[in-house]
Amino acid sequence: MKFKRIVLTIICLVVANCVLFAQTLKVAAAANLQSVIMVLQKDFKQKTGITIEPIIGSSGNLVAQMHNGAPFDVFLSADMNFPKKLYDDGLTTGAPVVYARGSLVICSTMDLGFENWERLLLTPRIKKNSHR
Repeated sequence: MKFKRIVLTIICLVVANCVLFAQTLKVAAAANLQSVIMVLQKDFKQKTGITIEPIIGSSGNLVAQMHNGAPFDVFLSADMNFPKKLYDDGLTTGAPVVYARGSLVICSTMDLGFENWERLLLTPRIKKNSHR
């Protein structure tokens, strides 16, 4: 009977210890994700109990930090070339995967002739905005 209480006490202490030292994931995220990472952080914590510690920056700067040993668990990049470079350099545990795809939207109140939209985007008269 005494042995049973000791084992139960040890199990309770181990479980309590696991709860006290809940896991935290360090997520390196591209600056263009800044507006959504907080929503993802809250939702992820609610669903898993795991805390996300976001580190926001340009994908290039985050890659430089990882090359210098920054201990990130997940990298959300704005460009597949960055995680591919980390993979090619042997700094990841697996190949990168695409987590989202976007669409280019061109809006104008002027008749700009969108037949050659690719060339049009390169002209200085076109102002570019990134809406989040």
